[in-house]
Formats: sequence, structure tokens, C-alpha cells
Amino acid sequence: MWRKTLAGLPEVTEHPGVSCRSMRDGDASAWDTIVSEAFGWPEPSGHFEAHMRHDPSFAPERVYFVLRDGLPVATASAWCKPDKFGVDVGYLHFVAVRPGHTNRGLGTLASLVALHAMAADGRTSVVLLTDDHRQAAISIYLKLGFSPLVTHESHRDRWRDVFGKLPDPSLVQKFADDLDADV
Repeated sequence: MWRKTLAGLPEVTEHPGVSCRSMRDGDASAWDTIVSEAFGWPEPSGHFEAHMRHDPSFAPERVYFVLRDGLPVATASAWCKPDKFGVDVGYLHFVAVRPGHTNRGLGTLASLVALHAMAADGRTSVVLLTDDHRQAAISIYLKLGFSPLVTHESHRDRWRDVFGKLPDPSLVQKFADDLDADV
């Protein structure tokens, strides 16, 4: 998915008992727990080291946490992959919310914090990768102004299937032009 411009992002609004911050020493285990639980990965340890710390985009200030009553419950990262997407394009990476804390706007909040950070870093647009079955996440991304990015012929039918499962059927019509555009 992609958001053509980072201009006009919604404001970041925190809720009572909720705060946001970037990564601190010792937060790798919190990240492991959030992502492992959200994605159903086994053994909530070592994932941060494997997927984040050694990535050239890693910087602690690019990894964000949403805390609820002081406990990290959601995360999102403001990555960049200039060799893959270009220097002006941000990459929204590993958005995750712990089960039991979903449907409260925390994934949206984590994503917005990362998107605002990318804009502050001079990125002008943003991409993300997601899976077809992550319908709650896709709904968040659509509400944040992302749209389908069709880069392979198979994507059109996959997006139509995804939209058919979302609670708002008007999304199919809204993004019909994107789905019919040339690859």
C-alpha cells in the first residue's frame, strides 16, 4: 500500500492513560512481545534482533511505542529503504498491537506517530507491506489515506477479495481506479 503524500496527515491525539515515545534501552523485549502476540509468532524473544536491530534503517528514535498506563502495548516504525523505494519515500514498518488492546485506536496512533516522524525527516510519501488477512490493519491504513499499490497482475484480484471482506463495501468503488490502473 502507499500514501502518495505525507502532507495533510491527521494530528496525533493521545487518549487518557495513553502516551507515545520512541525506543529506549531495554525495549527490545517489549517489541518482541507486542509483535509476537499480534502476529501469532512463537517464542516472543529474539525477533527484534532478527528483524530490526541489524537492518540499515534501524535507529532507536525510529521505533515508536504506544503505552497504556505505562505498559508498551503497540508499536510502529518509521523506516526508510532508499535503495528499494527512493530517498523521499518512507516505509511504515511493523505496526502491531497486543491482543486485548485492539480496537481502541492504538494501531492508528502508533502509525500516525511514525508517519509524522517520516514527514519531519523530509519524506514526501510512504509505502507499507501487509498481508491479505490483516483486515483490521488494512482498514486502519485506508482510513489514514493509504491506497492499494498494484505492482503485479495478481494484486487486483487479491485486493478485490480483501475489499469484499471489509465492513465498508464502498472501499471497492473508492479504489476502483487504483485496481484498474496499469501495473
